[in-house]
Amino acid sequence: MLERVFPPYARPYVLTQDVSLADALSAIESNGLGGVIISDSTNRAVGTLTDGDVRRAILSGKILSGPISGIRCSDFFYVLESEPPAKAYSIVKTEKVSFLPILDENKSIVGAYVRGKELVRTTSDTPVLIMAGGRGSRMGNLTLDRPKPLLEVNGLSLIDAVMGTAIASGYRNFFVSINYMGHQIEKHIRDSNLEGISVDFIREDSPMGTAGAVGMLREEFDKTLLVMNADIIHNVDLADFVVSHEGEGADLSIVAMEYQHQVPFGVLEVTPNRITEIREKPTITEWVSAGIYAISHSVFEYFPFGGYCDMTDLAEHLVKNSKSVAPYFFEGYWRDLGNPQALEEVSQEFQQDSLEQFLENANLAIERS
Repeated sequence: MLERVFPPYARPYVLTQDVSLADALSAIESNGLGGVIISDSTNRAVGTLTDGDVRRAILSGKILSGPISGIRCSDFFYVLESEPPAKAYSIVKTEKVSFLPILDENKSIVGAYVRGKELVRTTSDTPVLIMAGGRGSRMGNLTLDRPKPLLEVNGLSLIDAVMGTAIASGYRNFFVSINYMGHQIEKHIRDSNLEGISVDFIREDSPMGTAGAVGMLREEFDKTLLVMNADIIHNVDLADFVVSHEGEGADLSIVAMEYQHQVPFGVLEVTPNRITEIREKPTITEWVSAGIYAISHSVFEYFPFGGYCDMTDLAEHLVKNSKSVAPYFFEGYWRDLGNPQALEEVSQEFQQDSLEQFLENANLAIERS
């Protein structure tokens, strides 16, 4: 699994382009990742350098005291900070890289994803429930012989993307609810050998809905439970979401997204005997659930969990009984992979072009050595 690190933790993986080949070799050896990110004096990414690049430079006659500016790779893989962690996982898996720069829109380095490295970083004791028991009927033939959470985006399974996003945010304690072909999901996760990650499975004998499994976790947490659907890819700041939930003192918090839909007809405002207004093909905006929830232990005092239960049932019950249900407004990257078309669209989004192409698309210039 990848870890997302930020300055100062990202500093061991970043060198300026004026350092010597010998210094770069020493840094690569010490960080254990097989490479470093190269920046200019303003912290803007200008390339990467791997141990393979160093070996080839030495074999070609470069001296160890010489600068790395002429041997760095200026066409490299990266992700924007606005993109979901799942994209980073996809690139690392398909391109076999061990580290990946995280850049802002101006090419400045804001962090890095690194693989296989024990990091000094903040972790959260908040448990995470991944709801992976659904049939995935909207996927048609794609789920005839495997469950929806094991469908892939560019070689990355949906369950890996969802869990990976939480792990990158510091979460370590997971529950996964399974039903349809659940044995495949369980085997997949166990075979992943997630070091330092605890995963327990809730086996639903029959579908329990999007909140039914919560009722089985009463003894597993005493403060907050983070709950997510297993078919969404996003870049919600999960840690901030939990902090907001607890700061509000809410019983239930829901990540709320703005959804727009254009009515394809003229909409009439009417009274019993008059048309008072005609709006041609108006766009209607609504706040919708993103499938990410924070649940306080207090809900067990107010809601009789048992049998089939959807999150809407829980939320409606709490609202009707004047309990606190809070929105967490979110405007970032979010995709619901509920049908084959959505799966294909996200697969296309995850295809990584060169850094140069990405920056051209953003009307930015790239510096070349």
